[in-house]
Amino acid sequence: MAARKKKVVKRKATKPAARRRGGRSRRRGSKRRSLGGLKWATGLLVLVALVVGGYALHLSQVVRVKFEGKRWAVPARVYARPLELYVGARVTPEQLQAELERLGYRKVKHPRQPAQWSRAGGRFLFHTRPFLFWDGD
Repeated sequence: MAARKKKVVKRKATKPAARRRGGRSRRRGSKRRSLGGLKWATGLLVLVALVVGGYALHLSQVVRVKFEGKRWAVPARVYARPLELYVGARVTPEQLQAELERLGYRKVKHPRQPAQWSRAGGRFLFHTRPFLFWDGD
Protein backbone atom coordinates (compact mmCIF):
# COMPACT_ATOMS: atom_id res chain seq x y z
CA MET A 1 0.00 0.00 0.00
CA ALA A 2 1.13 3.38 -0.80
CA ALA A 3 1.61 5.76 1.97
CA ARG A 4 -0.66 8.66 1.91
CA LYS A 5 0.71 12.07 2.51
CA LYS A 6 -1.07 14.19 4.97
CA LYS A 7 -2.02 17.58 3.78
CA VAL A 8 -0.85 20.11 6.29
CA VAL A 9 -2.71 23.39 6.45
CA LYS A 10 -0.63 26.18 7.86
CA ARG A 11 -2.45 28.60 9.99
CA LYS A 12 -1.32 32.02 10.86
CA ALA A 13 -0.02 32.28 14.32
CA THR A 14 -2.34 34.28 16.46
CA LYS A 15 -1.17 36.36 19.31
CA PRO A 16 -2.87 36.05 22.59
CA ALA A 17 -5.70 38.52 23.08
CA ALA A 18 -3.87 40.32 25.85
CA ARG A 19 -0.97 41.18 23.57
CA ARG A 20 -3.14 42.46 20.75
CA ARG A 21 -4.77 44.98 22.97
CA GLY A 22 -1.57 46.46 24.25
CA GLY A 23 -1.75 49.97 25.66
CA ARG A 24 0.84 51.52 23.36
CA SER A 25 -0.62 50.51 20.02
CA ARG A 26 -4.07 51.60 21.07
CA ARG A 27 -2.82 55.02 22.17
CA ARG A 28 -1.00 55.53 18.90
CA GLY A 29 -4.14 54.74 16.95
CA SER A 30 -6.29 57.12 18.97
CA LYS A 31 -3.67 59.87 18.57
CA ARG A 32 -3.64 59.26 14.86
CA ARG A 33 -7.41 59.37 14.74
CA SER A 34 -7.58 62.60 16.75
CA LEU A 35 -4.88 64.22 14.60
CA GLY A 36 -6.71 63.11 11.48
CA GLY A 37 -9.95 64.60 12.79
CA LEU A 38 -8.16 67.81 13.71
CA LYS A 39 -6.66 68.08 10.23
CA TRP A 40 -10.06 67.46 8.68
CA ALA A 41 -11.75 70.10 10.87
CA THR A 42 -8.97 72.62 10.15
CA GLY A 43 -9.29 72.03 6.43
CA LEU A 44 -13.04 72.47 6.60
CA LEU A 45 -12.64 75.69 8.60
CA VAL A 46 -10.16 77.07 6.06
CA LEU A 47 -12.52 76.18 3.21
CA VAL A 48 -15.48 77.91 4.90
CA ALA A 49 -13.33 80.99 5.62
CA LEU A 50 -12.30 81.19 1.97
CA VAL A 51 -15.90 80.90 0.76
CA VAL A 52 -17.18 83.55 3.22
CA GLY A 53 -14.26 85.87 2.40
CA GLY A 54 -14.89 85.51 -1.32
CA TYR A 55 -18.58 86.26 -0.85
CA ALA A 56 -17.76 89.35 1.24
CA LEU A 57 -15.45 90.63 -1.52
CA HIS A 58 -18.18 90.00 -4.08
CA LEU A 59 -20.75 91.94 -2.03
CA SER A 60 -18.29 94.79 -1.54
CA GLN A 61 -17.79 95.04 -5.29
CA VAL A 62 -21.56 94.97 -5.96
CA VAL A 63 -22.21 97.75 -3.44
CA ARG A 64 -19.36 99.84 -4.84
CA VAL A 65 -20.67 99.51 -8.41
CA LYS A 66 -24.29 100.25 -7.44
CA PHE A 67 -23.59 103.38 -5.41
CA GLU A 68 -20.52 104.86 -7.08
CA GLY A 69 -22.47 106.98 -9.56
CA LYS A 70 -25.18 107.97 -7.09
CA ARG A 71 -22.90 109.61 -4.57
CA TRP A 72 -24.37 113.07 -5.12
CA ALA A 73 -27.78 112.07 -6.49
CA VAL A 74 -29.61 113.21 -3.34
CA PRO A 75 -29.58 117.01 -3.10
CA ALA A 76 -28.17 118.35 0.13
CA ARG A 77 -30.21 120.80 2.16
CA VAL A 78 -28.63 122.78 4.93
CA TYR A 79 -30.83 124.24 7.62
CA ALA A 80 -28.83 126.77 9.57
CA ARG A 81 -29.06 127.46 13.28
CA PRO A 82 -30.79 124.35 14.57
CA LEU A 83 -32.47 124.80 17.92
CA GLU A 84 -33.25 121.76 20.02
CA LEU A 85 -36.36 122.17 22.12
CA TYR A 86 -37.31 119.60 24.72
CA VAL A 87 -38.59 119.56 28.29
CA GLY A 88 -35.80 120.77 30.53
CA ALA A 89 -33.81 122.49 27.76
CA ARG A 90 -31.78 125.46 29.01
CA VAL A 91 -33.40 128.14 26.87
CA THR A 92 -34.60 131.39 28.42
CA PRO A 93 -38.00 132.78 27.39
CA GLU A 94 -36.21 135.74 25.78
CA GLN A 95 -33.98 133.42 23.71
CA LEU A 96 -37.00 131.44 22.50
CA GLN A 97 -38.94 134.59 21.63
CA ALA A 98 -35.94 135.99 19.71
CA GLU A 99 -35.56 132.71 17.81
CA LEU A 100 -39.25 132.64 16.83
CA GLU A 101 -39.03 136.22 15.59
CA ARG A 102 -35.86 135.42 13.57
CA LEU A 103 -37.69 132.54 11.95
CA GLY A 104 -40.53 134.82 10.85
CA TYR A 105 -43.18 133.49 13.25
CA ARG A 106 -46.01 135.97 14.04
CA LYS A 107 -47.14 136.74 17.57
CA VAL A 108 -50.92 136.26 17.96
CA LYS A 109 -53.38 135.70 20.84
CA HIS A 110 -54.22 132.11 19.85
CA PRO A 111 -51.92 130.33 17.35
CA ARG A 112 -54.08 128.40 14.87
CA GLN A 113 -52.01 128.65 11.69
CA PRO A 114 -48.46 127.51 10.98
CA ALA A 115 -45.74 130.02 11.98
CA GLN A 116 -47.81 131.65 14.74
CA TRP A 117 -47.01 131.87 18.45
CA SER A 118 -48.24 133.34 21.72
CA ARG A 119 -46.72 133.87 25.16
CA ALA A 120 -48.29 133.96 28.61
CA GLY A 121 -45.57 134.62 31.19
CA GLY A 122 -42.94 131.92 30.76
CA ARG A 123 -45.27 129.66 28.79
CA PHE A 124 -45.22 129.59 24.98
CA LEU A 125 -47.71 128.16 22.52
CA PHE A 126 -46.70 127.91 18.90
CA HIS A 127 -47.82 126.19 15.73
CA THR A 128 -44.83 124.99 13.72
CA ARG A 129 -44.46 125.08 9.97
CA PRO A 130 -44.70 121.78 8.10
CA PHE A 131 -41.38 120.23 7.23
CA LEU A 132 -40.74 118.03 4.21
CA PHE A 133 -37.82 115.66 4.44
CA TRP A 134 -35.73 114.96 1.35
CA ASP A 135 -37.40 111.56 0.92
CA GLY A 136 -40.90 113.06 0.95
CA ASP A 137 -41.91 112.12 4.50
